[in-house]
Amino acid sequence: MRATGVAAMLLLLIGIQVSAVPWALAIPAVPAEFAQSKAALKKQLEAVIQSQLAAFRKGDYAKAYTFASQGIRRRIPAAVFAEMVRSAYPAIARSRSARFGPILDDGDQAVVHVVVEGAEEQATYAYQMIREGRVWKVNSVTEAEPRRPDGLVST
Repeated sequence: MRATGVAAMLLLLIGIQVSAVPWALAIPAVPAEFAQSKAALKKQLEAVIQSQLAAFRKGDYAKAYTFASQGIRRRIPAAVFAEMVRSAYPAIARSRSARFGPILDDGDQAVVHVVVEGAEEQATYAYQMIREGRVWKVNSVTEAEPRRPDGLVST
């Protein structure tokens, strides 16, 4: 099955389960060449994200920063990174748990959908991951349902 067929089938299955998990509410566009990730790769990607979340929970922003891609580390100094996470990603900064949804990749990049349960809120994110050598790194994180200043979800 072509990648576009896999993605279409995945979106259909996700839509059927919308009542249980908010994936279909605002999944960012994924390139057509991405396909559903194999189980071993899913475990690797989930482990990177879980490790970074664990570092944030411990307040170890230096450790969390090591999971960021080289591109992020070149553009954003560690202190700015820490403040950005605290202010723009409160659920991630103070996460309690994470539930993983669809994971798609093209071999060098991946998109991992994650519902993060924070201390006071829950948010759905799309983690853009990139392969650097033999390891996967977080290249960006986008909230699937950005909140407006008044706390409502943007449409």
